[in-house]
Amino acid sequence: MITRSGTLQLWKKETLKKLEIQCLDISKMNNQPAAAAAAPPPPLPQWEVEANTLNLQGEHRLLYELLRDFHSFNREQCAKLRAEGYSSLSDLVNWKYKEIRSLLENLSNRPSTRGGQQFGDRRIKELQALSWFLTDRSRRGLSFNLDLYRQEASEYISFAEIDSEIDKDEVADKPEKFKYANWNKWEESVYIYLDSIISKNGAPLSYVIRKNLDEGVEWESLDRKTQQIHTAPLEGFTFNIDSKRVLTLVKELCLDTEAEAWFRNIKCGREAMKALQIYYDGPDESKRRKEEARSKLRRSWGAVNVTSVIKKRLTKSSLTSADELSLLQLRRPRTAAHCRIETGEWLQP
Repeated sequence: MITRSGTLQLWKKETLKKLEIQCLDISKMNNQPAAAAAAPPPPLPQWEVEANTLNLQGEHRLLYELLRDFHSFNREQCAKLRAEGYSSLSDLVNWKYKEIRSLLENLSNRPSTRGGQQFGDRRIKELQALSWFLTDRSRRGLSFNLDLYRQEASEYISFAEIDSEIDKDEVADKPEKFKYANWNKWEESVYIYLDSIISKNGAPLSYVIRKNLDEGVEWESLDRKTQQIHTAPLEGFTFNIDSKRVLTLVKELCLDTEAEAWFRNIKCGREAMKALQIYYDGPDESKRRKEEARSKLRRSWGAVNVTSVIKKRLTKSSLTSADELSLLQLRRPRTAAHCRIETGEWLQP
């Protein structure tokens, strides 16, 4: 039988044991080395420190990084470009090749006491390449893919130089005077001629009279010129200048012809060309051209039922004895016009 004093003694022993265990645990903890302090963050790149100091954001920050970190421009060169008004990516769009060299060489020849700043030949070429890349992407409706630029930066130096040497004044032959019978070829010749002229915004002048792209076409699959044609805006100051150039051309080619009546009161080159297309590509005019072709055919061969024969030849239908007789007539010497008619080209609008 456990007495009250015995119970007390047992409780004291258990309590002392628990205290000993706790003290042992505390001792072990004290003997352990302190946890390693967190490693300090790596220092920021120098360009980023400077950009933070200047509070540069967006395109301004991207350009500063590209010049300072990728192309190794110094701080003074970047500051001088900003002072001249070139502080963001968009500021470099449409900056002409020769104007870049002219400005930077002028700054390099100027003493520092008069705001001069040295730019070596390599720095000038790098800035020309960057400006060309950004301008090209902008005119084609593409984003400023700077990763792509970094991958092929040296290539763009060559592209910028080659593009600056292309003879912009070399244009195609001027279209002939408008003729109703040659509407399709005449329209195509106008496009070809305007395609060879560079407009005020850098795109081919044919952008003024461009037609809509086919549905579902992928933009990335289009060639560079087509992207430029369909990116140029059809409004604004530059478009108005280009549109007047096109209007002058169309008026000159249609002067004293039946075509000028369809755009007599129109003051826009695009609208003038659309007026001609609506009329001469319309169903009534298509039918009229076919009837004129048939009329010429009948006058050429008299009573021979050539229309029926040719249609059957085109559809591979069986020929009657009368048709065979007509074919014998067709085998006589033919003019170039006859050949066009026999092959079915006369059936086209």
